[in-house]
Formats: sequence, structure tokens, C-alpha cells
Amino acid sequence: HLFGMIALFVLIIACINFMNLSTARSARRAREVGLKKVMGAQRKELIRQFFTESLLITCIAMVLAVCLSELFMPTFRTLTMRPLSAFRFDDPLLLTGLLAITLVTGFLAGLYPALFLLSFKPITVLRNRALTGGKGRFLRKILVVIQFTLSILLIICTTVVMKQTRFMQQKPLGFEKDQLIYIPIEGNLQKSFSALKEELLQSPHIESVSITSHSPTGIYSNGQDWEWEGRDPNINPLVTYFNVDEDLLRTFRMEMAAGRFFSNSLNTVGPNVVINESFVRIMETDTPVGESIWRNDRSFQIIGVIKDFHFTPVTQNIGPIMLFNVFEDQWDSRFVFIRTAPDRLSESIRTIESVTTRFNPDFPFEYHFLDDDFEQMYRGFERVMGIVRIFAALAIFISCLGLFGLAAFMAEQRTKEIGVRKVLGATGLRIVLLLSMEFTRLVLFSILFAWPVAYFLMALWLQEFAYRTRLSIFIFILSALSAFAIAWLTVSFQSIRAARTNPVDALSYE
Repeated sequence: HLFGMIALFVLIIACINFMNLSTARSARRAREVGLKKVMGAQRKELIRQFFTESLLITCIAMVLAVCLSELFMPTFRTLTMRPLSAFRFDDPLLLTGLLAITLVTGFLAGLYPALFLLSFKPITVLRNRALTGGKGRFLRKILVVIQFTLSILLIICTTVVMKQTRFMQQKPLGFEKDQLIYIPIEGNLQKSFSALKEELLQSPHIESVSITSHSPTGIYSNGQDWEWEGRDPNINPLVTYFNVDEDLLRTFRMEMAAGRFFSNSLNTVGPNVVINESFVRIMETDTPVGESIWRNDRSFQIIGVIKDFHFTPVTQNIGPIMLFNVFEDQWDSRFVFIRTAPDRLSESIRTIESVTTRFNPDFPFEYHFLDDDFEQMYRGFERVMGIVRIFAALAIFISCLGLFGLAAFMAEQRTKEIGVRKVLGATGLRIVLLLSMEFTRLVLFSILFAWPVAYFLMALWLQEFAYRTRLSIFIFILSALSAFAIAWLTVSFQSIRAARTNPVDALSYE
């Protein structure tokens, strides 16, 4: 949906360029239209001519677009990580859609230029008094405002998407994911992971080792129907289960909010449980430690509250979780997490491989980095961010092309005025400011329209994230400055060129 919306923006901007430049060139075609009317050309014949020209340009563009799509398809497939197929000429739905887009684009792009030129009266045109201003100039201003409104929208949307992605990547997780390696418990390790843990801890390159039932990026055990004293009958949360050993806090560098964690020396193995802060908020109690929680015939005593940590993507709220103590003979001890010493990664991996292979010779050594798993979770957002940047830049580039052509035409129209002003003493800087000021006002109007729309759209989009960045005023100010910079840089070339012309050349034909 996002890519479709951006594609529509690009297409609208291209249509606006075509209409702008067509109406700007109306003075040059006005005599043609007036002469054909005098010679007996019917209105429908002239309309057919203008629409044919527009559709011809659009059809040529469509052929070029298909060729470019085929050329860039491998790159786009790599960028999106999607199995996108090449263009198929035997697909009736695709061909129908492409033909419909081409016809609609050609019709919309040629509609106003055709009607505008046909509104000229032959006697006015042939007296060399073509309507070069008035309605034509007013429409061009409206189209430029629409064009820059869309461009500013894209700038703001791109900035917010980038900021939200960066926010998710940098948000504290409640534990330190760096320097954490984990290996799956399989084969002989299912019966000897405690011995494996003890031997790994003898290495100076390894700081801590913990046995868990899941990785924090993939906890999928959960259940409902838990009871506690004073539970609201309407509250029945889905609780996530995480089996851990007593070294979880040290290995993951987590913190307790209240009570204590599991400790084999304190005989906490058994019907005890640690819950997180989110579960405490659901229970609506100030002193959860010491309370009991039960389901069916199983009851557990809460011995501690661990500070909230992310065990799902940061796009989701942290839900309630119950931590149980791992027993050696339990089937759901699946991973060994190892915190390595800083700057000793290669030595740590060699040590882990040597020890693991000795305990489990029938299985190939396999290890993973926890921070890689988290990067994988956000890779989709990074791809979206990259594609949005590319399309936003394309849309802004197309806007600049239209603005460049329009500025060139307006500078050409005002050649005589510029010559007179220079003869009367106007400096080059004054001429540049004069030609740029009109576009500056149009960009200012665009900003006034784009800001509220962008705020509404981005606020709506950010509602999908449980943890989100703020819509800072600096984002909107940056978009405005970018729009002004784009307009000034685009127009300034033609303005400077016009300001540097010799007034004798401009006025000599008089």
C-alpha cells in the first residue's frame, strides 16, 4: 500500500509537469489552434488531436517504463527481498491494468491543455493577443502547489519512517544483546548441558552461561486461565512462559524490580515463579512478592519481579511473562546462552566449539549471535526505509524537472521585462530574487497544505507501533527548508542565466 501510494504520487507529479509545461507553451500553439478554427476545424477534431498527442507521449513512456522495469527488476528484487516476477505479456490482468493506467494518465494529462487551448478565440489569437496569463498562470500556480505539497509529504513521510526505524533499533531492550552467543541443545547435550555449562565457565574468555527454553526473539509458549487473589473475572491475559536457570540475570544483564531471582543455593527450585512488571500491572497489586498464582491443580509462589524486557518485536507491547526454573531433566531446555569477554570473540568461539564437539560429537557445531536475530527482526523496516528513500528522491527529482522547465519558460517570457529592469539599474541579484520570489510564495502555500496532512497520516501510521518516536516540529521545519532549497536551486539556474543576459539582446528587436 505504501509503495502504491508513492507510485501514485510520482504519477500525479509527472502529470502535473506535463499539464504545466503544456499550458505554459500555449502561446506558441495558440496561433495554430486559431488558424485551424478559421480554416474550419471542428472542436472534436482539435480535442482528438491534443488527446492523441498526449496518449502518444504516454504510450512511449509506458514502453520505456516496461523496459526499465525489466532492467531494474533484479535490483528491485534484491532490495525488497521478494520473489517478484518479470513482466509477462501473456498475463491478461497485468496487460489490462497497464493499458488502463496508460489511457487514464494520458487522458488526465491532456485534458486541461486541450480545453485551455480550445478556449482561445481565433480573432484574439491571430491579433497576437493570446491569453498567455490569466487562467493559465493561475492554473500553473495551483499545479505547482499540488506538486510541492506531494513532494513535502514524501519528505516528511521518509523522515518519519527513518526516525521510527532508528528508534526501534536503538530502544533499550531490558537486557544487553551484544556479546551473546547461543547454541541449540540437541543430541547428547540434552542429558549433559549442566556439565557443558560448568566446563565452559572454566574458560577465561567466557563470562557467564545460562540455560533457557527459548531465545528472547522466539518465545512461543503461552497460556491463559491463571488465577490470583482478587482477580477481575473480566481479565484473562495470555501469559508467556520462559524457562530459565539461576544465571539468566548475569548472562543477559537483566535487573530485578522486586524480590529475588532463582537460586539453587536457596532452594527456589520447585513451585516458584518470577513475573515481569507488565504482569504486576495486570494483577493490580502493589506487593506481588509472596502471593500465589495458580491454574487447575498447579500453584506457584511469586518470589520476584523482573524488570520488563522485550521478548517480542518492539512494535508490540511487552506482555505478561512467567519465568520458571529449568530442571536438568526437563524437555524444554533448548538453548545455551554464552556471554563472551569483550574483544575475545574468536577465542571464545574456538573454546565453545571445542567443548561442544567433545560433548556432542555426532552433531555439527552450530552457533548464533543474538544481536543478529534482532537485526533480522528489523531488516524488513530497513528495506522499506531504503525503498521509500529511493521513490521519494525520484518524485522530488521529477518535481525539479517540471519546475526547471517552467522556470525556463517564465524567464523566457519575461526577457523584455528583465532587459528593461537592467537598463534602469536593477542588479543581477535583484533579478534573481524577482524571478525566485513567485516560486517561493508557491512553496510557502504548499507547506501550509502539506504539514497538517502529513501530521495526520504519520500520526495514524505511528499508531501501529506500541513504542514510537515523537512527531517533532523539527521534522516539519526540515521538510520546509528542504522544499525551499529544492525550489531555489532549481529556479536559480534559470534566474541567474536570465539575469546575466545582455539587455541589448533582449530589447534590440524593438
